[in-house]
Amino acid sequence: MIKSRLELLNRSSESCKAISLLDSEEKNFPDRLILSKLEILLLKNCKVQGTCFLGMTELKVLSLEGSTGVISLYALRFLPKLRALHLENFEDFMFLGNLITLEILSLRGSKFEGLANELGRLKDLKMLDLTNCKLFSSSSPNVIQRLSQLEELYLSNTTNDIYLVIKSLTRLTRLNLWVSSLHFPPDFEFPELEKFNICIGYDGILFLHSFDGRMSLIFSAARSLDINQEVFPYNAVSQLLGNLESLVVSGIKDEYVECLTNKTQQKVSVSMILRNLKQVSIGYCSNLKVVFQMEEVEENEAPLLSNLKILNLEGLPDLSCIWELPTQHVRLESLVELTIKHCPRLKSLFSLSLAQSLVLLEKLKIFYCFELKQIVTELEGDEGEISSAINSHTSLCFPKLTKLYISICDGLEYIFPTSLASHGLQGLTLGIHWCPKLKQVFRVANDSMLQYQQSLRSLSSFSITDCPLLTDSVVHLEAEKASIKGVRLSAFKDSFKTSKELRLSDIKDHNLVPEANEDGLNGVTSLQLENCEDLECLVDTTATATKNGPTSAFTHLETLFIEDMDGLEALCKGQPPQGFLKNLKHLEVRECCKLQVLGELLHDGEQNQEHPLSNLQSLKLYQLPALRWIFKGSPHSFTLQILKVVYINGCGKLKSLLSPSLIQSLVLLEQFEIQHCNELETLFADPEIDGEIESKPSSLPLCLPKLKTLSIEGCAKLEYVVPKPSSLPLRLPKLNTLSIEDCAKLEYVVPITLAQGLPALESLSVSCCDELKQVFGMPNEQDGVQHHGSLLLPSLQYLELDGLRNLTSFVPQNYIVKAPSLKRLGANDCPKVINIPIQQANNQLELTIQKTGLSVFKELLCNTNDLSLYNIGDHKNLVPDLIDLEHLDGLTSLCIYGWQDGECLVDISQAMMDFKYNDQSPKCFLQNLKILRVSDCKDLSKIFRMDDGIESNAYYLSNLEILGVYGCSSLEYVFPHASVGVFSSLREVYLFGLRNLRSIVGGNNFLEAPILEILHIWKCSVFANFTFPKEVKKCGSLKALTFLMEDIDSEDVNLSDTVNTQLIQKSPDFEYITLGNFEQLFQLQGGNIISSLEKMELFNVIRLRDIWKGPIQVATNLREIRVHCCNNLTYIFPETLIPYLPQLSILKIKSCVNLKKIIGNDDILESSSSSQGPQLEMKMVFPQLKEIELENLSKLESFSPMGYHLEFPCLHSLDIKECSKMITSFSADYLTLTVHAKTDQASQLNDTSPSREDIIWKRRRPTSLPQYKEEAEEISPFQ
Repeated sequence: MIKSRLELLNRSSESCKAISLLDSEEKNFPDRLILSKLEILLLKNCKVQGTCFLGMTELKVLSLEGSTGVISLYALRFLPKLRALHLENFEDFMFLGNLITLEILSLRGSKFEGLANELGRLKDLKMLDLTNCKLFSSSSPNVIQRLSQLEELYLSNTTNDIYLVIKSLTRLTRLNLWVSSLHFPPDFEFPELEKFNICIGYDGILFLHSFDGRMSLIFSAARSLDINQEVFPYNAVSQLLGNLESLVVSGIKDEYVECLTNKTQQKVSVSMILRNLKQVSIGYCSNLKVVFQMEEVEENEAPLLSNLKILNLEGLPDLSCIWELPTQHVRLESLVELTIKHCPRLKSLFSLSLAQSLVLLEKLKIFYCFELKQIVTELEGDEGEISSAINSHTSLCFPKLTKLYISICDGLEYIFPTSLASHGLQGLTLGIHWCPKLKQVFRVANDSMLQYQQSLRSLSSFSITDCPLLTDSVVHLEAEKASIKGVRLSAFKDSFKTSKELRLSDIKDHNLVPEANEDGLNGVTSLQLENCEDLECLVDTTATATKNGPTSAFTHLETLFIEDMDGLEALCKGQPPQGFLKNLKHLEVRECCKLQVLGELLHDGEQNQEHPLSNLQSLKLYQLPALRWIFKGSPHSFTLQILKVVYINGCGKLKSLLSPSLIQSLVLLEQFEIQHCNELETLFADPEIDGEIESKPSSLPLCLPKLKTLSIEGCAKLEYVVPKPSSLPLRLPKLNTLSIEDCAKLEYVVPITLAQGLPALESLSVSCCDELKQVFGMPNEQDGVQHHGSLLLPSLQYLELDGLRNLTSFVPQNYIVKAPSLKRLGANDCPKVINIPIQQANNQLELTIQKTGLSVFKELLCNTNDLSLYNIGDHKNLVPDLIDLEHLDGLTSLCIYGWQDGECLVDISQAMMDFKYNDQSPKCFLQNLKILRVSDCKDLSKIFRMDDGIESNAYYLSNLEILGVYGCSSLEYVFPHASVGVFSSLREVYLFGLRNLRSIVGGNNFLEAPILEILHIWKCSVFANFTFPKEVKKCGSLKALTFLMEDIDSEDVNLSDTVNTQLIQKSPDFEYITLGNFEQLFQLQGGNIISSLEKMELFNVIRLRDIWKGPIQVATNLREIRVHCCNNLTYIFPETLIPYLPQLSILKIKSCVNLKKIIGNDDILESSSSSQGPQLEMKMVFPQLKEIELENLSKLESFSPMGYHLEFPCLHSLDIKECSKMITSFSADYLTLTVHAKTDQASQLNDTSPSREDIIWKRRRPTSLPQYKEEAEEISPFQ
């Protein structure tokens, strides 16, 4: 019974005989299951403990794949019946030799250090797989040689003397062997094998840079040879040739492959070899002239090469013939794939009779065969012979051919011979490239045969490049997809009439209709044109092009893409034919330097009841420097009622885009983007522009009812976006996003009158417009008139003003703006702005100001909750110089960056202001602020400046949650003194690079923050005195603590007050964290203050003597601790703390010069121990500790005090380096992989003892530590 689902195991496992868990999901194998009847266990990505194998007495087959949990082979000693073992990427082979019952061993991808000695003891081994294993020692072949029972051997990356191993293994029936260079003794022969895969000349790079097909050939055949050396080792491999299936040969210097010719004396019949071969690949044999060569074949023999499926030939410069065989005895009836590359002297591939046997051929690829004239050699003779060949029931058909690719064959004149059956090649993908002499795809013998031969060939797709002589004058081609490059399309006048996708590149025609195709290419739905320098237009209906002209053209075209057409002047010359582009949905034109007009009608479209481009959905125009008009004709010639997207870029001569009549038709336009049109003066033209005069101008206002996005960028001469006020008004009721950038002449974006009609506008961005004075402006003709009013922008959420150096106001004078939904406003580098009268805004406004006067935004500050200020000028303080204190009442986030001259953020000292706040003394301020960040303000000496009178009565920052101060080198204190009260909401504090910071709080330096979670203090060189108190009975919230001090050697750092600091006002009701010059970090009264701590990092805290001091009674959540360069520390943990560290996972201690122990004696414990006499051995367990790293600890003597037994059941790595006095011994339980550590008196080093060697232990190699031996002595669990 096979249990393939993990959850079933816990229910009923006793009767299981086989368990398979081979899915890719990671999982844990249940421990201590009763699996006494289990015989087969297959695990993948499954964590398994060594103890799981206890009791599996019947287990015969074990496979551990993927990221399966690490075990020691010691755990498998308890499997007396184990016969087959498969391990992947294994490293530790100690105890492998104990598994003497093994018959099958697979160690793919493993490392071989220490393997040889163990492997030699497995005398009953019948199968050994060392594939993709790293090189092992020179003695390894000798070890394998002793495995006399081996029947199957799989090796790679081995040495040259491996032939001694093979010769000695008399029972060998299967061999996989990859060797880099193997020089056989003259008398060596591979034994006769049932299956083999032998690669000679493998160099580790072979499979990346070899010719096509090598990998697939090597791995898909049961019996394969891969020879990559100068001489074919015929004698050595002769016994393998009789049933050879796959042959790969490269680099030999002979004129033939010895086993494929009978010109020399052969031990094995060549005909037998050729009958059995299924795959052949031959490459880079510089002298090879012929591949398959036999002079005589017995009449009754089976056909040669009848089983050949794949043939690859590459890099054979002298090859002139593939098959030099009696063709009547050759059948290629199984050949599926043939690839020929770089065989320049090859003139043909098949004779006619040989080609007739290719009934299964699917893929044919021919590249760089310069002298190839024909693929199939036809009979020489008169028309009668050709005719009979055509009518013969054995004529060529290629019924399975689906892909044919031919490239760079300079001598090829035609592809398919005359005798190809008319029903052949259905569904073929045909690609022909760079064949300069190619005249015909299907050969036609002479003119008298034209009528007989004229036919239609349907292909799946057709691609041709640079075949200038090619024509289809007789055999017409049809393909759903066709790609033509470097050929005159007129050479295929009668082809591609039903093609749907047509790609044309570098064709030599002047137009497509009628020159290239007189029928109008009405079946094409997708047309792509590239680099056709001679093409002047798609359709030419002028008298010079044709007398009658096409009646219709491109009637079903839906997608048209045109790129890099230097000669293109118009899409249509003359009056467009019937249905021209009537179904076109997507039009994209790029880099056509002569194109002046996109759509033009010479007569009124209403006369023939047709509107070209009436189904157009998207229009994209890029880099058209000569384009003057997009649409030209009488006003109602074009209707674009379905157009949704317009994108125009780099059309330098366009002065306007849309006429009023066109605007009225754009009822579905949603996206309109214009970029880098340097002559553009307005988007929407007056009716008189360019001579377009409407007979009956409409009095209705213009409207783009669906337009959502309008974006204009880099239009240097744009003077106005919408029509002049004297023109018809324009409405944009759905406009959602308006973006204007780099329009140097624009004085305002849109008139204030139009702005009144933008109810849906959500995002407005204006940037880098040098002359812009107003965003919503008053036209010049109305300048003298007094205006009053309000502008309502009910949906506006995002407003961005950037680089507007002449902007003075947002709207005209005496206007106010109501924006009730505004969420974010950014102003950058607008130095002249004096008026942003947005009086009504969302109460959650995010305001970002940079290089712009802050006073302009005073009205908005009352509604701002997120304020970011960058480089706000040469003011000394923010309050009161720039803004009043009451304006900051609503702030929840305040960020100040790069304020070079600022000395104080908020100055409410009596000298600066009368501290009246709404006519009262301020009792509180910034009471809503949650986030405060100050960065790179080098002169900032105080964040808050207050007098005593205010301090005694006021409190502030009562809701502060996150505090970050970075790179403010003059700052001494964050908060002036302790009367700030309790920071009841403060969760995170980050202080980085504050070189003169002495403490967080001035005065007594106490910070009361009952829910503080993160405290990071980095590179604060003179940080001396900070205390964080916590009531004894309340659980702590601190999760992360980082304290990094710099070396105090800089000239700009005040060196005073660096003596040891004592905690004053210490209360027995509180626990404390003390940072700076204190000797203790945590001063505990039960340990609640550290109960939530998860990560702690201490760097260069030079005065610290005790990290923890005082009793502890609660478990902590500490997971990671790193201590570097704390030179006064003599120990890390007190003994009593260890039981309270159940989650500790990472311990890294480095460069603490006076550290003697990791775990030190407690004073209480020492006194009780001395009074009680000799003690039992005490046990300490670190249940989750995974990484221990101890480095450069020159005085470290032990991990723990004498008499302790430490256990690390989950340890993954143990690195102890440069700890020369360490006497603690470490060992590993090879069954459970638990690491044990003990320190005893006998281990102590004296002055003459050698230094302790480094320990580098990984769980993947458990035996690099000595094996743990459990002693019989009593052990007392540490309490």
